[in-house]
Amino acid sequence: MPSAGPTDALRETPRFAVFIDRNSGGRLFKALIERAGIEVHLHDDHFSHKTEDPDWLAQLGESGWLLVSGDNDVTRQPLFLHQLSHSKAHVFVMLALNGACPEGKAGCIAQAHARMCELAARTAPPALWRIGKDGVARAFDFRATLERMKRGRKI
Repeated sequence: MPSAGPTDALRETPRFAVFIDRNSGGRLFKALIERAGIEVHLHDDHFSHKTEDPDWLAQLGESGWLLVSGDNDVTRQPLFLHQLSHSKAHVFVMLALNGACPEGKAGCIAQAHARMCELAARTAPPALWRIGKDGVARAFDFRATLERMKRGRKI
């Protein structure tokens, strides 16, 4: 029996929908991503604009959607990291989203989507990655960061 080739492995990787946080895009952005064949959910379609990140993060993890954000500040927010640690969320902070036009943002997500799906499929949640402007995904040890914050601030 022949061994599975690289294309067989790609077919086995599930395609996850993406959830775009409230600061990263709007309707045009969503439509551009959908044109790439990716299911997209916008924050404001499911939550109030005033809903705080930690409040919707747990629900997001239950949905199985991948959180895509351009907000690197979440990696320094104790409340967000604490809520992430109690969720089933896969979070991808894409540094190239900041300052990009909707077309550029959508292109970044479309280009990274297969890799994000691969990482989410093989990694138990919760998990957080940063995807640099170079397109490389790097795991972010949010638990260690949260522990350092607790020791330093007595959270």
